[in-house]
Amino acid sequence: MNACQIDPWRDYLALLSNNSKIKERSRPYYTKWVQRWKQSGGANSADATGDWFQDLASEPSVADWQYRQAISAISLWCRKIEVAPWAETFPWDGMRDEAASLENDHRTLIREHIVPIISHPALDSLSHEEVRMRDRTPVAHEKEKVGAIIESARLAIRVRRLKPATEKTYLSWIKRYHYFRIRRLREGFDSFSEASVVAYLNYLAIEKQSAHDTQRQALNALVFLARHLHGIDEMELDFVMSSNSGRRPPTVLSRDEINRICEHLNDPWKFIAELAYGTGMRQFEVLRLRVKDLDQERGIIQVHDGKGGKHRVVTLPRALDSKLTLRLQALKALFCDLPSRQRRRYSHRAGAYGPRRRLHHHDLPPCHEKAGSRSPEPSGFHFVNGP
Repeated sequence: MNACQIDPWRDYLALLSNNSKIKERSRPYYTKWVQRWKQSGGANSADATGDWFQDLASEPSVADWQYRQAISAISLWCRKIEVAPWAETFPWDGMRDEAASLENDHRTLIREHIVPIISHPALDSLSHEEVRMRDRTPVAHEKEKVGAIIESARLAIRVRRLKPATEKTYLSWIKRYHYFRIRRLREGFDSFSEASVVAYLNYLAIEKQSAHDTQRQALNALVFLARHLHGIDEMELDFVMSSNSGRRPPTVLSRDEINRICEHLNDPWKFIAELAYGTGMRQFEVLRLRVKDLDQERGIIQVHDGKGGKHRVVTLPRALDSKLTLRLQALKALFCDLPSRQRRRYSHRAGAYGPRRRLHHHDLPPCHEKAGSRSPEPSGFHFVNGP
């Protein structure tokens, strides 16, 4: 390093030493920030410096205080050492204020950093840190015991023939409740009490800040657990109800947007999308349609076992009559092309052409939402999981 390069750094180090606000252990990092900035070409212009800071802010390894330190280091260099013509008008203070860290008791962060702990006799003598440590500390044999409880609950659900989605949801809540009860409350594996149910529902409302519908879903799962696994028909539960924030209006696509989506789909995905849009049926209802559910003469479709196990009748769009006829003819031809022995063998199954034949062939992928991701995206649309 020659003399003309040493002098600026010597002056910069002297400037840092004379500034009482900059600690001695921080001075080497000030010089490193300036060196990194100069090596990347940031000293060439204000735009290059702004781009350099923008790239620095996007690095996940750089903390807020490090970003502010880099701003202070480079602003001192540009204002006092190698004075740049654009340095006086560059928004140093604005960038520093934008990167300022908020205190934990700030109104935008207070609910993230200051979380109250629910009251329970097993937790009265514990601090916040000790309670959190309990939540993270496994109990011996908890996995095997909770697994056995889950299988018992699964059997009870299957006996009562609840929906697969209900089974998945109930088992998830039952599992989380038992881990909460075993770890935080230190209750026995096979015990069940109203106090633990109340504690868990309060935990969801206060600590997890769950929505009203989420807490209600957990309550339904625990009521099922109490009634069908522990034989408890009535419970007095005095818990904190989560507030209902209200429903937001759904985003509805216009006719033009729907047409643009359908233009970029191929059959059978296009037919499925048009049928769902024209009838208002849900995805699983469309995929479970059978020939016996269609009444083209009357222009209706019978939907069985919809959401909530309900049955209803929807209108069949007349615009889809021709496509539906072609679809039924294709299914009939598929069955009739089989050898006679195979037709007799499968005639009693849903795979045969007849009233119980599914409208959509069984070799379709499990979810038609993926069709949109394989089709070219129309202008103005971006498919994440399909249309």
